[in-house]
Amino acid sequence: MNETKNRQIAYWAFSLCVLLILMIGIGGYTRLTDSGLSITEWKPITGIFYPLTEHSWQQEFSKYQNSPEFKQVNFAMTLAEFKNIYFVEYFHRLFGRMLGIIFLVPLIYFALKKYFHDKDLYKFIGIFILGALQGFIGWYMVKSGLVRDPHVSHFRLAFHLLMAILIYSCLFWQGLNYLSNNFNKDFSLLNQAGILLVIVLIQIFYGGLVAGLDAGKLYNQFPLMGESIIPIEIRGTNLSEILFYNPATVQFIHRVIGALFVCLVIYFTYRNWHKNPRHEIFLLLSIIVVIQFILGIITLLTEVNIQYALLHQVVAMLIISNLLLLLHLLIYKKS
Repeated sequence: MNETKNRQIAYWAFSLCVLLILMIGIGGYTRLTDSGLSITEWKPITGIFYPLTEHSWQQEFSKYQNSPEFKQVNFAMTLAEFKNIYFVEYFHRLFGRMLGIIFLVPLIYFALKKYFHDKDLYKFIGIFILGALQGFIGWYMVKSGLVRDPHVSHFRLAFHLLMAILIYSCLFWQGLNYLSNNFNKDFSLLNQAGILLVIVLIQIFYGGLVAGLDAGKLYNQFPLMGESIIPIEIRGTNLSEILFYNPATVQFIHRVIGALFVCLVIYFTYRNWHKNPRHEIFLLLSIIVVIQFILGIITLLTEVNIQYALLHQVVAMLIISNLLLLLHLLIYKKS
């Protein structure tokens, strides 16, 4: 009976992970279609209602017309065009609310039935609170584009993305715990997997900066950036601008980290081949990482084609999942 309960919780956690990947993809589509600033208010409860009458649409459009994005960028936009971007952002927010309900209702059920181990209930409540906080962070990000500059803060966007990764990772880890209930700790090779996880998180952070700065639309060639591998924008700029603000140098750093990550993954795979029972996970990781690197190049060469960009984002989640699985297998072994 305990095994059945454990599997139910694991499947619930993994189902939430799948929905989170979809949510991240929807968020990426919202960003790529410049739809995120179409709704200028945050109404956690009443925001669930979609405009259905001509009067309500005119009200929403009037609010958008007072935003910096309309005044500076989309001043020629018609109501029909506005409805398209509004629906994308509305669906993004609606999916987030739906995700919260799918999380909360089974959580209450499992808690009442006493399915959780020890203090795991509090861990899941903590993850739910992070999810609620993520909604606020999303609005905090959108708000940055409603004041003067018709673009959201690239730092807030990257933070919003990392928070989604954190929530996903916590759920994925708990799901793994409930699938492998009996284990002993074994920290072999943990340092290698830990290094890879840190690098991929930095890379995802820079991916958020690239998206926020529209840096992917500069230097749509590879491996050169202009006439050299290193962009000329690096010259004469201060360190803070190089690392975080200049679109060309942010894209360059994203490229460098990506190449470094590919090399490290392949090296660790070669080093541990036939030396560790988890070497097949390293091999799978290598394959996924190489695919991701190629996707990144294609996304760049196609000037951030939406389909390739979204696929690039989804494969990044597969890398995170693979690394978490690898870490879990390296830390825990069945007793």
